[in-house]
Amino acid sequence: MVNPDVGITSLRNMLVPENMQASQALKDFFLNKAERGVSTDPAEQMEDLTKTLTLLIASHLEVVNVLGAMEQNGKMLKEQLTNLATGGPSGRHAAPHEKTD
Repeated sequence: MVNPDVGITSLRNMLVPENMQASQALKDFFLNKAERGVSTDPAEQMEDLTKTLTLLIASHLEVVNVLGAMEQNGKMLKEQLTNLATGGPSGRHAAPHEKTD
C-alpha cells in the first residue's frame, strides 16, 4: 500500500515548467484533492472526476505539444550543424575542407 503522505510530498516537490499551465493546474488540483481528503458526496465525486479527466487531457496535450516542439527544434539544429560541417548554405563560416592531393 502506498503512503499518501509520500504522494503528497512528491506532488509538492514536482517541478512544472512555468509555461505548462495545464500541468500546473493538474498538480494543484491533485494537491488540493489530496489535502482535503476523499469526498463521500456523489455529486462532488462526479465533479472531481470530470475535472480530473479534463485536466489530464489538457496536460497530456500540453506535454505532446512541448515534445513536438523539442523534436522540431532538434531536427533544425541537426540540419544547421550538418550545413556547417559540409559547408552548405549556412555553413559559410565553417572551416574550409582540407584538400587532399
